[in-house]
Amino acid sequence: DKDRREYDRACSDTDAQYVVTLFTAQYFEFLFDLLGCPASISKQVVRLLIRLPSNDKQSAQLKSLGAPLSSTESPKDWNIVLPLTQPSKLIYLLRIIRSFTQLSIHRSSDDNNPNANSDSADRILEAQKWTEAFILRGGVKH
Repeated sequence: DKDRREYDRACSDTDAQYVVTLFTAQYFEFLFDLLGCPASISKQVVRLLIRLPSNDKQSAQLKSLGAPLSSTESPKDWNIVLPLTQPSKLIYLLRIIRSFTQLSIHRSSDDNNPNANSDSADRILEAQKWTEAFILRGGVKH
């Protein structure tokens, strides 16, 4: 009953910080479990998840796929990483992956800022490296 009141408050409260605080890791895990429910429920959960910042745990796990390959690394079980049997969860995870590969280059409002181009180049290089490692690990083939 208390959780329901907190959920109702979060849904009606415009304070985004409260919503982010409410959805700690345990709540995200619960929401991910709900993604395995029938389509009518999972669609609602996806709509909620899209409105929240990406889950830190899921983002970190996916971000680690962009680390340099090591010769001792075991192959990824892509059915666990990107579960094809759970389309709603797959869509959520692919949105996070897309954020790693998209280049969010914004021109600095200060044209005299010498670091603006360097920051953009760093973001491009980071996105390229992550994408290359993801492809080499077999993420695209999955």
